[in-house]
Amino acid sequence: MKMRKVLSILLTLSLLLSTISMPIRTIRAFSDEELVITEAELKKQDITEDQNVIVKEQLEEETKEAVETYEIIEEIVEETKENQTDSENLAIRSTTNIITWKVLMSNLMVEPFMMASEGYYKVVNANADGTFSTTNTTYTDFKQAKAAMSTSSNANAVVLDNRRTVGNQVVAMKNGVVVTTADKVGKSTLSFTMTGNESISTYVENKIDAVYYDSSGSTVKMGISGQIVDGIKIEEVELVPMIQGIQSYYTKNSNNDLVHSVARYTINATNNRYIGKYESFTICKAPAFMSTGVKYYSIDGEKFYKDNQLKSLSGTFYPYYKYLTFRSKTNYTEAELNKYISSWNRSTSVLNAKGKAFIKAQEDYGVNAAMLLAFAVHESGYGTSKIAREKNNVFGVNATDSNPHGNASTYNSVESAIYNQAEYQISRGYADANTDGRYFGVNLGNKKVGLNVKYASDPYWGEKIAGHIYRMDKFLGNKDDNKYQLAISNKMTFAKDQPNASGKNYYKYAVKNFSLPVGIPILVVKNNNGWYEIQSDMGIDSVGTTPASYKTLYDFNVSKAYVSTSDFDLINQPATKYIDPAKVGTEQEVDDEQKVVDTKPPSIIVKSGSVSLSNNGFSRQDITVSITDESTFTKTITRNGSAITWPSDNKFTVDGVYIITAKDKMNNMSKFTFTIDKTKPKIEVKSTTGTNYTNNQFIKTDAKVTYSDANYLSRAVTHNGKSITWPTDSVFKTDGKYIITIKDKAGNVNTFTFTIDKTKPKIVAKSTTGTNYTNGKFVKTNTKVTYTDANYSSRAVTHNGKSITWPTDSVFKTNGKYIITIKDKAGNVNTFTFTIDKTKPAITVKTTKGFTIKNGQTSVHNVKATYSDANYSSRKVTRNGKSYTWPSQSTFKAKGTYIITVKDKAGNASTFKFIRR
Repeated sequence: MKMRKVLSILLTLSLLLSTISMPIRTIRAFSDEELVITEAELKKQDITEDQNVIVKEQLEEETKEAVETYEIIEEIVEETKENQTDSENLAIRSTTNIITWKVLMSNLMVEPFMMASEGYYKVVNANADGTFSTTNTTYTDFKQAKAAMSTSSNANAVVLDNRRTVGNQVVAMKNGVVVTTADKVGKSTLSFTMTGNESISTYVENKIDAVYYDSSGSTVKMGISGQIVDGIKIEEVELVPMIQGIQSYYTKNSNNDLVHSVARYTINATNNRYIGKYESFTICKAPAFMSTGVKYYSIDGEKFYKDNQLKSLSGTFYPYYKYLTFRSKTNYTEAELNKYISSWNRSTSVLNAKGKAFIKAQEDYGVNAAMLLAFAVHESGYGTSKIAREKNNVFGVNATDSNPHGNASTYNSVESAIYNQAEYQISRGYADANTDGRYFGVNLGNKKVGLNVKYASDPYWGEKIAGHIYRMDKFLGNKDDNKYQLAISNKMTFAKDQPNASGKNYYKYAVKNFSLPVGIPILVVKNNNGWYEIQSDMGIDSVGTTPASYKTLYDFNVSKAYVSTSDFDLINQPATKYIDPAKVGTEQEVDDEQKVVDTKPPSIIVKSGSVSLSNNGFSRQDITVSITDESTFTKTITRNGSAITWPSDNKFTVDGVYIITAKDKMNNMSKFTFTIDKTKPKIEVKSTTGTNYTNNQFIKTDAKVTYSDANYLSRAVTHNGKSITWPTDSVFKTDGKYIITIKDKAGNVNTFTFTIDKTKPKIVAKSTTGTNYTNGKFVKTNTKVTYTDANYSSRAVTHNGKSITWPTDSVFKTNGKYIITIKDKAGNVNTFTFTIDKTKPAITVKTTKGFTIKNGQTSVHNVKATYSDANYSSRKVTRNGKSYTWPSQSTFKAKGTYIITVKDKAGNASTFKFIRR
């Protein structure tokens, strides 16, 4: 008995949740006769392409923990019932909703991600090979670990939690991507509620990347397909550091197409890491602000950034077919649609020759035939899928993830599938703003607005189908592209029956019972004094009954409504301002008052690299030019006044002044001038007598600086690192290092460095005890020589006229004449001469008879005195203590006591004493 009660509660909860967040409906197969069915049956039908819920009929075992869980669930159910204010609108629409025991229990009984109690967290650096640096430091608190990561200087720092067993254990990171991995806890998709209302949910497939914003350790904030959501359970995602992963991006290819490269991940069982690989597809024509081959990043496919952390906005752009409402008409006929289908050359396609059915669906149910065809192309693999071929199901109706072929609905014919999709799925289902919780606008969209919110788990499903329409339109002649005037809501607002505030409401531009989302697109038919007349999303009857009913068959002529112009922002510029879908293909397609006279000249976009260049701008890079206009145009180009041929790649590479002229068929003309200058300014430095100096030269004269550049912009000079004023005569005279900087308007910069040095090197000679010697000095001590010069170049020394090696201690010891020569880089030379003489003069005394007299001896004969010294300076003699004149021929004859003293220039002195008796 208790088990039956438990099962009842679980089933009740599953059905209640499905009606609140994501209604699950079933479509049965029916014959053409069965197309007339009750409205209740019609509203029970739905597509469950991506989320599959099945019940296991028998519970295997009842445990105490399960009972406690059931009691909690029962309380939640009761509380939900009490708080539900619109239970009538939340009536259970299907008795076939079933929930798998495995998935349900994984959702109900998975332990919450608890904060670590002891040392679970580590702050490490991610490596490109999928590994992480090691550390012995652990943290018991996630906030502490995250703070340590934030202060790390390494851009690849992450926080690991060693309790995580699947994947890389990362729970926070500086830069990386979020990978959806709800399959780790038994979920086929990752579901989340929209920011601003926890009762509105959507879902995305597993193993696809999202933008990472932040982590609390147990939950993650991420962005994907128009949604920025917080509170995602960390066990349902994988955080992949940027150095180890890849990130989805947009780019402009060589055909000017906007291409989205989506990062999809698989787990490598060998190293337990998620590995990314790109899936790329074309969306539409790329916006003018994009450069070919450059990566752009976006959460919503509208705002495009240059960096993967979405800080540097490049521009905003709304892909036309992604925002075009299904409540429009294609300009192509049945025959043209069949021509496109034939171009696939797929003999087994069940869509062959089905152009008539798509056109009929457009006329009978108000759903754009080309968009519906692209829808079928995407869902059925160009009509060749097994489900399409065996069940005539070309829209994947009820082809659930768990059993796509088995659960997919069967139709008697492809035509039946097309009509069912147009009428019951779109016109009376997703377009029902008043009673159907799947209404988020009637465009393809993303996970914020449009059918993509509830129809598919692929967050880029809308972009992919838009790409199919774009290729179809290009093949058939571009008759649909940018045809209608589109706008998006900037607030929650209403479609009214009259163009004034007192008008009654047909429906609300938001999910029923809520005020979200903002950004739902509309098709504008006319501007009526502050009110747009629009093609309504819901069918309007001939008497304008309010509110509108999904039961009303859609008629393009009658289904018109009004919205305030202040509640919507225009997002495109069609060639004709307003076109009424009801009049497409008729002579009255455009009313006279709505015909737009083309007064807008062609748009000329000039880019230097990836940066847009303004008119009359300068660039030192190659220039790429693109020209767009609403009509055909002609263009001409001149360089330096002479006409040149337009390059096939639209790239200009040669220096010169270019003038581009573009003129459309209404003679509206645009002119754009730009200059390519890849040449640096020329700088010349000369002496005042005309000698040329080279860059980085040292000079010993005044220097005159001249420069030249056709696009000169500015000059600057520094002297010894400090800015100075440029001299009026451009002559620089003061010693010091000068750096000349000249810039031109294209950003080319040239520098020239020179150093004026008019000062000779300084040479100092000293005795080893510190006595200074002057130049030319004779000294009798060892002599140490030092020299200084900021721009020293070389030194040399000669000893008695011969070059010698400079002593390691700079001390000269040997007798002789030294000439020191020091040179600097400017060519200044200084010399210093000194003579070391440690030898005393030699004195010799002999008698006239030739006998040598020793110092202090006595002679009775006349005595002759001689002396010698290479550096002789002076002599003197005393006789009997008194000065005595040196005798002629140096012969001493008078009796007495003589003392001879001889000195040299170094100050060495010798004395000799003898006695003449």
